[in-house]
Amino acid sequence: MQNEQTESADLRTVLAAGIQALRLSGSENARLDAEVLLCALLGFTDRSALILREALPLTAEQRRDFQAAIARRARSEPLAYILGYREFCSHRFEVNRHVLIPRPETELMVEAVGRDFPECRNFDSPGPPLRVLDMCCGSGCLGISVAGECGRVELVLADKSPEALAVCRRNAENILEKNTRWWAVQGDLFQALDDLPDQRPFDVIVANPPYIHPDEATALQPDVRDYEPAMALFCDPAGDLLARLIAEAAGHLRSGGRLYMEIADR
Repeated sequence: MQNEQTESADLRTVLAAGIQALRLSGSENARLDAEVLLCALLGFTDRSALILREALPLTAEQRRDFQAAIARRARSEPLAYILGYREFCSHRFEVNRHVLIPRPETELMVEAVGRDFPECRNFDSPGPPLRVLDMCCGSGCLGISVAGECGRVELVLADKSPEALAVCRRNAENILEKNTRWWAVQGDLFQALDDLPDQRPFDVIVANPPYIHPDEATALQPDVRDYEPAMALFCDPAGDLLARLIAEAAGHLRSGGRLYMEIADR
């Protein structure tokens, strides 16, 4: 990407240079990525603004910031980490290199919980709220989105990583309804629940645990393999963690409760 742009470089010129830099790096979505990054930098909510305002002069600082973002993307860093967020179930979740980036297909789990427990949307119901545990919560996107889908929820968010849990707490504070009761707890699987003040069993456990076999690491795209946290991606070769999660979940579910878990198909 050219660094000798003039002080009067306009949006169109800067964007074109960014697209070219990403193409040279081998990016398959060079235009889209460059447009998304520039929109975020300029505070545009729609990429059409880049066409409508293509003559807009950019400051030297704006150009430097855009060049830095393009350089990160050219090194295969995920777009979500550069932006600092990812949209999931109509919410904007903070993400960084301590948490997995939410995937669109994981939204199917949220929809499944909503279908299976439609009564939780009835705020006039005399019954207790749906008690939900998000195990291996990462950013908290699953549990927080289930709370948004179902409405009447008590939510526990659990993860082994304190850094991931810090991200999760911020997302819970920013996204959950203010009257939602929630706890964020740190520990190895269900040991994280030991200090919870409320030890009642759960109606729902959702989990997106590490399930990729280590032998498959070389087949992953660089933006996944080289950037997303290995702790959240790769299971132990024997799959002991997944077996523990399934076995121990039974002791934390009420009669009729359900475990929803994303795992590999092998």
